[in-house]
Amino acid sequence: LMDYRYACIDESGDTGYTSKSSRYFVVTAIFTNDVVKLRRIAKLIHRSKNGNHKNNILHAHQESITTKQRFIRKLNKEEIEIVAAVVDKNTPQVDDPYAEALINMMDVCIDKNIREVFLSQRDKRKFYNQKITNIFKFTNIKAILTNPSSEKALQTVDFYSWAIFSHLEYGHSKFFSQICQSVTFIQKAKPSGNN
Repeated sequence: LMDYRYACIDESGDTGYTSKSSRYFVVTAIFTNDVVKLRRIAKLIHRSKNGNHKNNILHAHQESITTKQRFIRKLNKEEIEIVAAVVDKNTPQVDDPYAEALINMMDVCIDKNIREVFLSQRDKRKFYNQKITNIFKFTNIKAILTNPSSEKALQTVDFYSWAIFSHLEYGHSKFFSQICQSVTFIQKAKPSGNN
């Protein structure tokens, strides 16, 4: 079991339970000792894209196949570990799938002696953001809630989270097949789509 210094955590899917909601909600973490290198990769990939890029952010679901391939190839060369916490919403309902998955991820962070966690801010409500950072309150882990435009390393984990979610939710395995060897699932789930 290798120790790491940093974790970058992002999510894919939604936390709702309506007929239009996704079946799966995925919280993914990249564990690394070199968060600066992840930031550089995100900047490099962003600069290498063709066309005019007014925003300074990469979103996996909006990027071209070429950009996704480039990102995956670069990241697969790095000394990182990927862990995914998957909530299957076809199982008994939980109040907050994000908080549940994050609590499971926190246990992994503790096991790996993580010192800092960068969390992608997914909510504008102050009380909810406090609830999320409080998950790490009684650990030795500093939780930093930020957005991917400020913390570029979060853009790297977005690609992994998107690939895992696309595989589970839709059975789209093109990119997942390129990363599956480096992904550890906390809660395993079978894909609902066909591929």
